[in-house]
Amino acid sequence: MKIEEKFINLLSLAIPFMVIMMLIVVVSRYVFGIGQTGLQELIMYMVIAILYALVQLTLMMCLMELKDWLNSINVTKKNLIDEDPSIEKDYPPYIINRCFSGHLDAI
Repeated sequence: MKIEEKFINLLSLAIPFMVIMMLIVVVSRYVFGIGQTGLQELIMYMVIAILYALVQLTLMMCLMELKDWLNSINVTKKNLIDEDPSIEKDYPPYIINRCFSGHLDAI
C-alpha cells in the first residue's frame, strides 16, 4: 500500500470522527449549556482543514499522474498504454500536447 493510500485511509477515518466530535460539542453547547465556543470552532476548523488536505492530496495525485505520462514520453521511453491498456482512457492528449508545444522540437 502506497503512502498516499495510507494517508487517504487515515483521513477517511478521521473525518467521521471529527464530525461526530463536532456534533457532540454543538449538542452539549446548545442543549446542555456546557462547553465553550472556542472548542466548537477548533473542531470545525479541524474538519475544514482535513477536507482541504484531502482535496489537495487528490489534486496532487492527479498531477503525479501527469508527471508519469510526461516522464514516460521524455525520459524512460516506455509506452504506458502497452503495459496497461485500461489506462488509455486516462491519457490527457490536449494537456500533454500543450506541455510539449513550447519545446524546440515542436516549434
